This record gives sequence, structure tokens and C-alpha cells, in this order.
Amino acid sequence: MKTTTELMRNGLYFGPLIALNTLLEMTQNQGLNFLSWGVWGVMMFLLYFFTNRYKKTSGIEELTFGKAFYYVTMTYIFGALIATAINIIYFKWINPDTLTNYYDLLMPAFDQLPASQDKAEVKRIMQMLLQPVQMSFIYLWVYILQAVFYGLIFALITKGSVNKSQTPNDDDDII
Repeated sequence: MKTTTELMRNGLYFGPLIALNTLLEMTQNQGLNFLSWGVWGVMMFLLYFFTNRYKKTSGIEELTFGKAFYYVTMTYIFGALIATAINIIYFKWINPDTLTNYYDLLMPAFDQLPASQDKAEVKRIMQMLLQPVQMSFIYLWVYILQAVFYGLIFALITKGSVNKSQTPNDDDDII
């Protein structure tokens, strides 16, 4: 129970960063796009920090790959749920023109593609997908895929670095 509460609290810290990173990446301003890399770096540092803090405060003797993967993935997923709520609010009420501008940006590139299907039907589907709630849930799936990817990476990194500080016993196998 303590771990789940800690994961949710970390998700509250992490969710606004995920949403901010997404919104910065959608802008056409190169300075803001560059700033999104800084936000991404802060997110990666926080994942590493949260995982190390979990190892130290939970009383676990050794942080296994599975525990590290679960912790990082669930932290990111709780943050993704918060980020999705923020995205819905932003796309629907704060700046509803964002998705319209995004659609207008995509159409010239779309018109240059060869006509393999009925373009009117594809444009209708794209307009439907670029609605605030639908787009936010598309981002939620992307966030979940990112959670699994970052979970794998950070489980490998934190398992090696957090457990290095422990001295091996004579009975331990070194593999």
C-alpha cells in the first residue's frame, strides 16, 4: 500500500512534466522545442531519483530488475494519466485552436501523398482523430509505450548502479 501511494504521489509530480513536454513539442517555435529536451532531461533525472529513493526507503536488500521495471513503469503510467487530464483541459478549453493548427500543418504534406484511398474519407477520419479527447487518448497510448520503454532502460540502469554500492558476499555468484 505504501508503494502504491508513493507511486501515485510521484505520478502527481511527473504528470505535469509529461504534459508540458508534449505541449512544447507541438509548438512550431524552435526555442520551445529545444526547451522540451530540457524538460525531458528533468523527467529522466526524476525517474532515476525516484527509483533510487524507493530502493533506500523501502528496505529492499537488492533492487531486482522486475521491481525496478514495475516501479518506473507505474510511476510513468500514473504521470501519464495526470498528463492526459491536463491535455484534455488544454486542448478543449485553454487553447482549442492548437489541434486545428496542427491539422492545418499536416494537410499540405498529406496532399502531396499519392492517392491510394479516397482523400476525403481520410481527411474526415483525421478531423475526427484531432478532437481534444481523442487526441489526448492517442497521447495516453504513446505515454504507456514510453513507460514500458523507460521502465526497461531504467530497470537496467538502476539495477546496476544502485546495487553497486553493496559489497558481494563470498556466497554470491558473480554473473
